[in-house]
Amino acid sequence: MTPKQAAARLLLQCLDNGKVPSQLTREDMATVLGGRISDQKREKILEFVTKVSAPFRDRLSKIVGEATPAGGAEDASDA
Repeated sequence: MTPKQAAARLLLQCLDNGKVPSQLTREDMATVLGGRISDQKREKILEFVTKVSAPFRDRLSKIVGEATPAGGAEDASDA
């Protein structure tokens, strides 16, 4: 499983259970992902969590009509 796939799985688990991936320990991640997780791999997975969730958050913000968060330079006409 790649770090990107692991990040996606953790995000799905987050949506189902309400626990934020960054709050998961290596052991928690190992349980969810079904394998051992090193500190380096945990960091890599959390980087991908951010990359994967950022566009999702932006899209949800547009749907509910909130302004794009700071740092987001996307055009509001995409909605």
